[in-house]
Amino acid sequence: MVGENIAVIDLGTNSFHLLIAKVEEYGFEKLLKKKLFVRLAERGLDSIPYDKFELGLSVLATYSDYLKEFNVKQFKAFGTAGLRTAKNGGEFVKQAKELYNIPIELIDGEREAQLIYEGVNQAVDLNTKPDLIMDIGGGSTEFVIANKDEVFWKRSYPIGAAVLKSRFHHCDPLSNDEYVNLVNFLNEELSELWENIEKYSPKTLIGASGSFKALVNIQRNINGLFPGFTGTSEIVNLSSFKVTHLRIIKSTLDQRLKVDALEPERAPMMPVATTLMSVVLSHLKPTRSIVVSSFALKEGILKELSEVNADA
Repeated sequence: MVGENIAVIDLGTNSFHLLIAKVEEYGFEKLLKKKLFVRLAERGLDSIPYDKFELGLSVLATYSDYLKEFNVKQFKAFGTAGLRTAKNGGEFVKQAKELYNIPIELIDGEREAQLIYEGVNQAVDLNTKPDLIMDIGGGSTEFVIANKDEVFWKRSYPIGAAVLKSRFHHCDPLSNDEYVNLVNFLNEELSELWENIEKYSPKTLIGASGSFKALVNIQRNINGLFPGFTGTSEIVNLSSFKVTHLRIIKSTLDQRLKVDALEPERAPMMPVATTLMSVVLSHLKPTRSIVVSSFALKEGILKELSEVNADA
């Protein structure tokens, strides 16, 4: 109902997010955004380690308090690759309901990709021609080819930044052999994406979520622009991306940890994340820039909730 507060809890593989908003007649007004890193897949996607399991529950305890503080009656909590893949993900869902009365929906990759599109479509001025939307998570990466009115193709791949880091990045900095193996793997793994890029000819890459936001903040830091990414969308020039990507893959973890614009928890995964971006861009021609959206999955869910409540 218009005027009421609603919320979304996004239980991602790397971080847990909380977004609280007030339902308005034609959308929603954001009231609170929180993000806490949990890193469910720090030691792989097979099982959530005990310490991360307990940390995740403590984060939900904190978010439960915020729901009460903002008098939220209706909210949606959902889990993505980390929870839906881990063999003890079901137990985490069970305890979240029993301890904090937070029911968690485990959404599949197709649903996740659709919600990312719904979120991005609110932040970026899509037109009638197809664009490629890309969201790099910890456990999976979603791709959507769409315009402002419809989705032509979408798919979720189990190649999130945490997964790629665990499999390919063990040297410090990333070794040449690791880089080559990663690029070769991605070119083979994403063959269906390349086919659909050829079919639909998207001209622009639209990036959403943490790794792309980090890219913007690093770029702004290099250019002496402050504060960081605060708008709904921003453009990263392709030539600037190439320079930043080269710096990242050549840097040590200690060097990345000293970059003020980069969250310490994201620093270990940035070399594989920008390599994934670079491989996708190499198949997307011609393109001169990356559009980065500050809206993604959470805003897609929030849009659904606000529309339901606005009609109530």
